[in-house]
Amino acid sequence: MHSIKSINSPWLENWRSTRQSAQLSQNLETEILIVGGGIAGLMTAFFVLQKTRKNVVLLEGNRVAHGATGHNAGQLVTYFETDFYRLVQNYGLTLAAKAYQDVLSAWDLLEEVQKIVQFKTPIHIFTGYAGICSKEELYGYMQNRLLFKEAGLQTEAILISSEYKGLKSIPKKYASTFACVPPGQLMNLLQTENINYFAAGVAKAGVTNSAHLTEELAIFLTEKYPDRFKIFEHSIVDRLKLREDDAVAEVRDGHHVQAKKVVLCTNGFENISILDHGQSDLDTHFHESVYGVIGYMAAYVENVQNEATAITYHDTDSIKTRSDAEIVPYFYLTRRPHGNEAQNSLVCLGGPETRLEDKKDYHAQDHAYPEMALADLSDGLKKNYAPVPKGTLRFKYEWHGLMGYTPSGLRCVGPEPLNPVLLYNLGCNGVGILPSIFGGKRVSDFLLHKNLDTSIFDPQATASKAKKGLCQ
Repeated sequence: MHSIKSINSPWLENWRSTRQSAQLSQNLETEILIVGGGIAGLMTAFFVLQKTRKNVVLLEGNRVAHGATGHNAGQLVTYFETDFYRLVQNYGLTLAAKAYQDVLSAWDLLEEVQKIVQFKTPIHIFTGYAGICSKEELYGYMQNRLLFKEAGLQTEAILISSEYKGLKSIPKKYASTFACVPPGQLMNLLQTENINYFAAGVAKAGVTNSAHLTEELAIFLTEKYPDRFKIFEHSIVDRLKLREDDAVAEVRDGHHVQAKKVVLCTNGFENISILDHGQSDLDTHFHESVYGVIGYMAAYVENVQNEATAITYHDTDSIKTRSDAEIVPYFYLTRRPHGNEAQNSLVCLGGPETRLEDKKDYHAQDHAYPEMALADLSDGLKKNYAPVPKGTLRFKYEWHGLMGYTPSGLRCVGPEPLNPVLLYNLGCNGVGILPSIFGGKRVSDFLLHKNLDTSIFDPQATASKAKKGLCQ
C-alpha cells in the first residue's frame, strides 16, 4: 500500500471561501432539512429555494464540497454505469428512455443555474469519446443506439475505422448506428496511438471543478436567501426519526433539527440510523444494499494548453482493480486548462476501484492509496494516451473518493415509499454531477406536489429491483 498524509485533490487545492462557516449549536425547526453538502445537496437547495417559498436548513458532516464532490474526476457525462439495453430489459423501453431524457435535461438545468448564479468556475463543454477495442463492446454500443432510435432519442453515430477487419461482418440491423472514418481521424479523436482501438462512442461531455462550483452555489444561496437558508458544517447526523408529519435529525453533538421534510443528498453510504415511527421498519433491504466503492484518481500537469476533453478507454487489460465484475473495466482521462493564466493543461486519470464492505472502514485522511491502483493509472496512461510525457511520470495529485452504489446502478430520487416525510437525491454510482442536478429539480417538483410521471429513479422502483436482484 502507498500511504499519503492527506488526500491531494486538485479540486480542493488552495481552497478559499468568503462564506462564514458555522456548526449547529442549538436545536432548530425548519420546513425542509437537507442532509449532505455536496453538489447534490446544494443543487437540491437551489431548486427548492428558487421554486418554493420554503425555509431550508442544510447539514454537512464535514465541510461543503469536501466529500465525493471534492474527490471525483470532475466529469460531466450523461451515461449510466448500466448499459441502456439492460435498463430496457429491466424497466421497459418507455421508462428507460424517459430516464435518459431526464439526465439529458440536466444540461439545460445547469445552464439555467449558470445564468442565475454566474459561476466563475469554468465549465468546459465539448464532445467526448469512448474508445472501443472489442467486438462485444462495439455490438453493445450498437444495440444501445438501436434502442435509442426506437425510442425517438437523438444520438450520435458510433465512429468505426474504415480499416476495421470486422466491418463487413457487422449485422445489417446495425447499419444505421455507425459511420466510417479514416483510422488516423479515429486515433486523433481518441488521442491515442494504440491500434487496438477500431471504434469510438460519441456523446456530449464536459469538465468542471465541482467543489468550487458547489461552494459558489453555497455562497450565492446564503447571500440571496439569508432568512430562508442556513448551512451548518461539521454537523454529523447520526439518526433520523421519522414521524407521520415531520422528522427529527439528531446530530452527534447532541442538538437536533425538526423538519416537515428531510432530503438525503448523500452517497447513500453513511452511518445514519433511520427510524420510522420509532421502529426500524423502513425497507432495510434497500438501505443496507447501497454499498461503497472507493475510486482512485491521479493527475499531472502538461506544460502546454491543450483543448479540454474527456475520453474513456474500454481496455480490459489496463485496469486490474475494478471492484464490480458486472462493470466492464475501463480507464478514463480528462483534460482541461490549468493554472492562473490557464497556460497549462491538467490531465486527470481514473478507473481503479475497490469495494468497501464495511461502512466504518473508510476515513478519507487515513485511507492508504494502493500501489496497484497507481500502477494501473500509470500503465493505462502510457498504453492509451499519445501525448504522455517522456521518461518517468510523476503525478502532482493523487486522491480517492467514496461513491455510493445503489442496487440498480441508478440515482435514487423522490419520496420514501413507506414514509414520504423522507426524500432522496442520492447514489453517486460513479457518474454523479449531472444526475445530482436533475435530482435536485425533481425533488423540488415533489415538494410542490406536482403530478410527476413514474420514473426508474423513484425509490420504489429502485427498492423493487434490489429485492428481485435484477441489477446486483
